Amino acid sequence: MSHLTSKYRLCIDEHDPFLEERAIWIAHLSNGLCVFQDDDRRGITEETLGIRDAHSTWVRLFHYLVEDHTCQITMIRLKFRDHVIRLPHANILGYYFTRGIIGEWGSKDDIHYNIMGVIKDVEQPHIERLWYHLPSIEVLQQDQLTQDTWSPPQIIWNIADKRLEYGKILESSVKV
Repeated sequence: MSHLTSKYRLCIDEHDPFLEERAIWIAHLSNGLCVFQDDDRRGITEETLGIRDAHSTWVRLFHYLVEDHTCQITMIRLKFRDHVIRLPHANILGYYFTRGIIGEWGSKDDIHYNIMGVIKDVEQPHIERLWYHLPSIEVLQQDQLTQDTWSPPQIIWNIADKRLEYGKILESSVKV
């Protein structure tokens, strides 16, 4: 495990028991590592890592990639048990991720989902998003976001200058 993967407590072990029976994303990086989503793992907190929302693997990956700006995401897959979906990965300028839940007060039928997106167009950047139901990872809906609604760390750019810019924006806006 490298210094940075330890520093940001990134899960790079596909056989980690914590991942069993979870719908997760897997980010393939240009340095050969695969990072596995391990949100809400015990012991990973804002206090232990010194970064806001440290419970989120995406946030920790964002910080890892800001620090190692030569590395980038080459592909993202979604996985639940043996069901695997690969997000588009050719000519991707960046990736988007957030989690959500839809429910009614007192109902036990909440709908959990991951929203994954890709940024493709240099001239008119927008995010093409797919909303995946969890744990089935079936698409619930799709939409687009325009650039004026984007914010770090939901966006991880594959363009080093943009990633550093977003890292500075995040750093200046929140301190733990």
